[in-house]
Amino acid sequence: MIIVLEGLDGAGKSTQIQLLITHFTQLGYHCHFTHFPRLKETPFGPLIKSYLQGEFGALGEVSPYLIAPLYAQDQYLAARDQWPKESKSMIFLDRYYYSNIAYQSTRFDDEQEKNQFRSWLCGLIETLNMPKADLALYLHTPQNFRSKNLNERAQSDIHEENTNYQEKVHSEYLAMCAQNWHHLQEINCADEEGYMQDEQSIHKKILSLLNKHIN
Repeated sequence: MIIVLEGLDGAGKSTQIQLLITHFTQLGYHCHFTHFPRLKETPFGPLIKSYLQGEFGALGEVSPYLIAPLYAQDQYLAARDQWPKESKSMIFLDRYYYSNIAYQSTRFDDEQEKNQFRSWLCGLIETLNMPKADLALYLHTPQNFRSKNLNERAQSDIHEENTNYQEKVHSEYLAMCAQNWHHLQEINCADEEGYMQDEQSIHKKILSLLNKHIN
């Protein structure tokens, strides 16, 4: 099974994946974890890192048509070379092609241009024959929680430092969830007062959905 956790930068995806790995390893599953983008493992990683550090220009100066294939090839190579094939295996992904679509298509203000780009990128994903996720969850987290996590990082990239851009990406994710695009579902990580729930409460939500899918 391929399980994807999506979310904005600083949403706590890796923490939740580690909780899931611990849970399913104890149940006897073979668990594999991949965090995208992989900045060192492939020829595309260093190029993605240079882009995120602004070495190719500011966010609005680099064409998504040049950047999106780097992410797609990085993900394709991981699927081809690294993911286990055993029947009782769980592949957990911190981001997948959903991120590529959300982050890059957001760069277009014109809806027609955005739709053309999305169609092109989806065609590239199909051409690469990327394995489809069995379940993909978008962690909808409060903005103040994400900001706190990002502020604690030593260095931010051109995606993380642009709050307005992050909010546009958030809207793109919600639109994909509303369409249930490739099984993408929203997980609300806030309590009734709008504050971030604790890690275990979110873990239980995710686990409940995942167990229903397995059953």
